[in-house]
Amino acid sequence: MSAVIILVFFTIYVASGFVGAGNVFRMIFPDFTYTAAMIIGAVVLIVYTFLGGFRAVCWTDLLQAILMIFAIVLVPLAAVNELGGWDNTADILDDMMSTGRAPDHFTSLLYSGGTGIAAATVISCLAWGLGYFGMPHIIVRYTAIKNPADLKISRRVATVWVVICLAAACAMAIIGRAYISDSGTALDNPENIFIVLADSMFPAALAAIIYAALLAAIMSTADSQLLVASGAVSNDLYTHIFKKKGRRQEAHVGRQGRRDRHRRHRRAAGAR
Repeated sequence: MSAVIILVFFTIYVASGFVGAGNVFRMIFPDFTYTAAMIIGAVVLIVYTFLGGFRAVCWTDLLQAILMIFAIVLVPLAAVNELGGWDNTADILDDMMSTGRAPDHFTSLLYSGGTGIAAATVISCLAWGLGYFGMPHIIVRYTAIKNPADLKISRRVATVWVVICLAAACAMAIIGRAYISDSGTALDNPENIFIVLADSMFPAALAAIIYAALLAAIMSTADSQLLVASGAVSNDLYTHIFKKKGRRQEAHVGRQGRRDRHRRHRRAAGAR
């Protein structure tokens, strides 16, 4: 039952990653049709996950994480520099709030759209965040670690990485609002602020690396989910339902191996 639940919901989850990759391709290459862009993203993900399996996903996730943290920290810092420093950026944000171009308390963590955040919203956000402790594609990283002593190091690295990335993402949203207001840059969809900032501030070569970081954010999640969904089919459903005989044989071999070890231990004890 757990495997079925994982398969159903992770299939939808993976599909959302394909959709996201298609949207990014369309923003970067407007001449592409949406269907073609989504297929390209899906094919790239499926091919390297299929060929390399868990090892490929781990290594690509490492490189993608490095690329992501580089880009998401660089973009807001570059925007602040373009606006003349943090003091000028803060003045622009204050002016936006005072003139109604931004909601009241726009920079406050306790407000959303000028309205105070309700306790139910806070609890909902906490529940969403705590759910990641049980996500299969997160847990599999820790269960696959070679040395349990390394869990402390991995936990620290992951926590620091997440804090930096989420803080930079929030900063980019706020600073991006100030940049758009000050420069008069057109922004049809606020969700595209990352691409708009990269396109307007950086040369083409560096902007391409930043675009790749955006795709990396999508791919690093989608490939892990794809691996978990395929594992639910191959390891949990197919093996248990269609190969029960094979499983019994494996169990028999395991029991025979244990008997052989017990005999060896008895012989060794007798010799001593």
